Amino acid sequence: MENTTPSRSLGARAAQALRALLGLSSSVKLLDVNLGKPGVGGEIDMLAHVSVLGRKELLACKVKPGGQLRDVAAALDELRCDSPGRVSDATPVLVAPNLSVQARELCSRCRTSYLDFEGNGRLELGELFIRRRSLTRNRTSGLSAGLSRSAAVAGTAKIPPAGFKPTGCDAALAGANSRRA
Repeated sequence: MENTTPSRSLGARAAQALRALLGLSSSVKLLDVNLGKPGVGGEIDMLAHVSVLGRKELLACKVKPGGQLRDVAAALDELRCDSPGRVSDATPVLVAPNLSVQARELCSRCRTSYLDFEGNGRLELGELFIRRRSLTRNRTSGLSAGLSRSAAVAGTAKIPPAGFKPTGCDAALAGANSRRA
């Protein structure tokens, strides 16, 4: 009998969102997706094997039920830690039902790929970069964050130059973690 708990449903939706994002590029083929078992707090780890221009890559996904900044900061800490379940040569990906603009920016600063069920996604696979934004959610999130309508629609994330070394991730995570309470 298949487990139909809400966390299993969350994992299935995460796999579906990943398939949709990867489907945007003809250079990427999804080979398989393996959902982990529900963990503490409803977390599910998901491993996806993909082929990028004929080269095999592994995506290590952390699926979280919440996408606010404090939830994302905790997930980024988990993805960065040398835990027994961590796969060191995999591309880290954060998946959540909805990621706020600030949460997506934090993921970008920390060089972690992300996607949500609202249609937002950013995935770096070596020389291939896939990015997608949902205008409906970004428009309301951007306006509530004080951005103009054109900035909310256009987005504010920037693609880092080649050879970019992240410098603000630890400070950004520390700031986000201090806002938890």
